[in-house]
Amino acid sequence: MDREVLWTNLVDMTDDYFRIDREQRVHQIGDVLTEGAIETQPLIGATYFEPHRRDAANAYERTHGTLQTIRRRASVRVIPQDAGSLVEISVLKEQEDLPRAMRSTAGAATFRNDGSLERRLDDQPGGLARLQWYPIGRDIALEQTMLDDLQDRLGLPPGRAVLTAATPDPASAYYEPRELVTPLPAAEEVSPAPETRRLDGDWQARP
Repeated sequence: MDREVLWTNLVDMTDDYFRIDREQRVHQIGDVLTEGAIETQPLIGATYFEPHRRDAANAYERTHGTLQTIRRRASVRVIPQDAGSLVEISVLKEQEDLPRAMRSTAGAATFRNDGSLERRLDDQPGGLARLQWYPIGRDIALEQTMLDDLQDRLGLPPGRAVLTAATPDPASAYYEPRELVTPLPAAEEVSPAPETRRLDGDWQARP
């Protein structure tokens, strides 16, 4: 498969879920092909009041986004190989850390001794300074949904190969490795290689 076709479909697919912040295409420098990358901007999680948004892959994720303030960001890597390319998708989830619930009236009429200051950051009444976002792991379901979407865009029939999400960094304590597999037909032999699987000999999806 032509690398330009793969890249165009990859960018178009990613843009359906996130707002792209940075693109770096695969370039050939001499005899070396550089690695391609797509980075997205953080996106506040979809709620039940936003059914048109696709960044919530299932009911659990949409409920989580409704009850908690979470955000996601995606990183996509395209690694050239001899027989094609490796495509790696990683979606990280973060949750907002606030000292107390926004618009909460509990303790408003009492003296506070925690030494914190409240300041307005937006036009919402009672807004608190957002302290930070802390990681809560990867969105495995959305990673697999995006890989399946890419497979459909490239015209590959379902069940032709194993697609897995990106392998997490073992040094990150909040990552939990988990393999997601698209079932193969019983008559088709699966390669025993644990790291990558080929898609019709053209491009690969990294576990």
